Amino acid sequence: MLCIHFKNRESINGVFIFTNDYEELKKKNFWRIVAEGRKDEWQSTKKLACSRLFSGTEFTRLTEAS
Repeated sequence: MLCIHFKNRESINGVFIFTNDYEELKKKNFWRIVAEGRKDEWQSTKKLACSRLFSGTEFTRLTEAS
């Protein structure tokens, strides 16, 4: 679990996920993240609706969540 810090929004705890469009999104610096509160749902269903898409240009820092 990582703490993802952003330039213009609150930090979130979550995990990056690898989906069918991972390579395409990576080229454009976009990342799918499942927030800590939806991690269990994601693990059981694998629904993309559990994730959110973020632009890597908005990240300021990645740290290990406590």
